Amino acid sequence: MRRILRHGPSPALVIACIALGVALGGTSVAAVQALPRNSVGTKQLKKNAVTSPKVKNNTITGADVLESSLGRVRSATNAVNATHATSSDSATNATNATNATNATNATNATNATNATNATNANHATSADNANTVGGLQVKRFSFIADAVTPATQVLSLGGLTLTASCPAGNVLDVNASTSVNDAVIHAAANSANSPNSLYQDDDNFDTADSFNFDFGNSIPEDSVAGTVTYVRPDGGVVTVTYLEERDDPVPGNCVFGGTAVG
Repeated sequence: MRRILRHGPSPALVIACIALGVALGGTSVAAVQALPRNSVGTKQLKKNAVTSPKVKNNTITGADVLESSLGRVRSATNAVNATHATSSDSATNATNATNATNATNATNATNATNATNATNANHATSADNANTVGGLQVKRFSFIADAVTPATQVLSLGGLTLTASCPAGNVLDVNASTSVNDAVIHAAANSANSPNSLYQDDDNFDTADSFNFDFGNSIPEDSVAGTVTYVRPDGGVVTVTYLEERDDPVPGNCVFGGTAVG
C-alpha cells in the first residue's frame, strides 16, 4: 500500500500570498480614495442623508432658502421693529400695525386696541399723541388769562381760526375767522343757570368776516359749554367742543378751552 505524505506550505509560499493580498487591497483603497473632484452629486446622496449635525453652523444663507416655501408668521405675540405687524399682540416701532392689541410708535395703527405716539391711528380704542384719528386731525386748545390780555390765537385747523382775549375784568371775547370764502359756521351753547339754548350762525362766512360766539357775555352766567361746526365749500368740516368760564376762575379771570376735530 502506498503511503501518502502530507506537507504544509513552505514559508516562501506563505510570504508570497500575504504580499499578493496586501498589493490587491492597497489598490482597492487607492481606487476608492481617488474619486474625481466634485464627482458626488444629488444622485449619489440618499434621501435625508444630509442631516443637521452634518451642516456647519451659520453656513446656509438666505440665498439658499426658497422664501415662498416658508409659512407666514401670524398672530405673533410680539413684533418689534417690524415693517408690517398684522394681528400681533404688541407692535413696537412698526411702520404698519394692523389689528394689534398694542401699537407703540407706529407710523400707521389700524384697528388697534391701544395706539401710542402713532402718526395715524384708525379705529383705535385708545390713541395717545396721535396726529390723526380715522384720517382726521385732533387738536386741543386752551386760553387761561388774566384781565387785560390781548387777542391770542388759540386754534388753527382746516381753515378755521379761533382767537380769544380778556380785555377787562371778567369779559371774555372769542372770535372765529375763515381762510376761504363761502364757508358756513354754526355755534350753539348752554348755560348751567339759563333754561334757553343759545344759537347763532353765518351761512356766508367769508375771509373778511369775524364770527363772535362768546355767549357768556350775552347771558347772566359765568359757565358756558357749546359746540361750533365749520364747513368749507370743498366739504371739509371742523367741529369744536368748548367751554367758557369767567368770574375769577383759578387761575386767571378768563378761561376758554376745548378740542377740535377736522
